[in-house]
Amino acid sequence: MRLALEHVSARQLFVLVLLLQNGSQLFRRPWATGIENLFIIMAGALLSQLLLVLLWWLLAKDGGNTGLFPWVVRKCGRKISFAVFAVLAIYFVFTAFSDVIYMADSVKIWVLSSTPSWIVLFLLLVLSAHAASASFGAAINVIKVSLLPFAIGLLMIVIMIVSDWDMEKLLPVWDRYNDHRSFAEGIIRSFSAFASYEVLLYAFPLLDKKKSKAGLVAVSLGNGVSAIMYAAVSVVSSLLYTSAQMDGVPVPILFALKQLETNVIQSFDVFFSCLWIFVSIARVILCLFAAAKALDHLLGNSRNKHGYWAWGAAACCFAVGCFIPNHYTIISILDYRTFLSLAFLAAAVLFVWMLSRFKREQGGP
Repeated sequence: MRLALEHVSARQLFVLVLLLQNGSQLFRRPWATGIENLFIIMAGALLSQLLLVLLWWLLAKDGGNTGLFPWVVRKCGRKISFAVFAVLAIYFVFTAFSDVIYMADSVKIWVLSSTPSWIVLFLLLVLSAHAASASFGAAINVIKVSLLPFAIGLLMIVIMIVSDWDMEKLLPVWDRYNDHRSFAEGIIRSFSAFASYEVLLYAFPLLDKKKSKAGLVAVSLGNGVSAIMYAAVSVVSSLLYTSAQMDGVPVPILFALKQLETNVIQSFDVFFSCLWIFVSIARVILCLFAAAKALDHLLGNSRNKHGYWAWGAAACCFAVGCFIPNHYTIISILDYRTFLSLAFLAAAVLFVWMLSRFKREQGGP
């Protein structure tokens, strides 16, 4: 039985981009301090916007209303598509794995310090796999709940800026990143953080061609809001820490939140960490979903059992995650993923462009 093709709306694309870009990267140390980090963020957001336009032009315009996997099969046949789907499945499983182990590690450090890491990892993966086993539209509707924690987190950061606004702390410019090589590396890492929307490879072809322009506006708006969020975090970190102090502060935003205290909420760092679990888990859910879809098309013809593959991918993440020795290994994995994601996107864009130029369609399902 052939299932009806899913569709995605412009609003869902906005939610998708916003939550994918504001995950684990937001917690980590800024790429620089002061105004130079704002320049790096602006450069990363601009490069991300250019990539969004390119993906939209290649996928929403050519592959619209067909779905990514049937489109690839029609363009290059089953043999080549088999290898493509295998690469997609491996990449998305690895991406979900790297994000979820970092989430589990952060929760272990900041919220549940006395809870074994494997229990935290297990609970996060169960929640993610359950949501990923639904349809794409249902999965996005589930992660829409994360918009409220996102808004509250942004409000908390703005309050911190207003309470300690001193422009002199943002100066001098180029205090730390006067080395052009280091500055360029910061831009690369910034671009990698903004370009963490690989799931758009699956989502863009599901956009109605008649609403393609609305979809472009939606993803562009999401990219802009993310840039504001990263800039706000950067300003807070620079207002509270000098360049020398920043080297000893692994997660500046959470250490900064420790300084806030009211009669209603006393541990803002714990409160913020709990809220951001809902934001960060969105990327894990969507990557598990994309991996499951790739495995479903890779290993079966029914195309209606991706829920089982989502649970299988989550089980693999849990089995490997239990053997990660320490926090520094997790950080090394994230650093490796930073450059891997850029290489993957570059290869994906080149491959999709080649397919879009290939007019003769092969027989497909």
